[in-house]
Amino acid sequence: MTMLMLSILSIVFFFLTDQRPKTHCEHHRASVQTTSPEGYPLVGAFVPQCDAHGQYTPQQCHGSIGQCWCVDSNGQERAGTRTPSGVPPVDCDAPGKLRPLFNHAFHVLLDVLLFALMTSLTLSPSEARAHARTHTHIHTHVG
Repeated sequence: MTMLMLSILSIVFFFLTDQRPKTHCEHHRASVQTTSPEGYPLVGAFVPQCDAHGQYTPQQCHGSIGQCWCVDSNGQERAGTRTPSGVPPVDCDAPGKLRPLFNHAFHVLLDVLLFALMTSLTLSPSEARAHARTHTHIHTHVG
């Protein structure tokens, strides 16, 4: 009877304490020093994000510097996915494609710069201003 009770208690303890082995992501997260020896939080440390199953989330972000990037299942950064601070992050489900709004904004900026270059070469300043006023709607439309 005592052996049966001990076995039951062991099983209950196992399920209550969630004793599954730590994943690579969880070990990585645990290895990051987030507090000083005195116990104060450290600012600027990158802490990997793990999902509920302990796997790396596809998008990792470093809040202190504002950068995000996509990772594979081993936590390795996927080339070409890191975005600088202030730029919308890449969709990690389709890392080769930029978000449409960012893509649109890039093309609008390129159009404005090309327009400015072309008009500065061919029109007088007053003609360029008049021409820009009549074509502003092209550059502010979000499609």
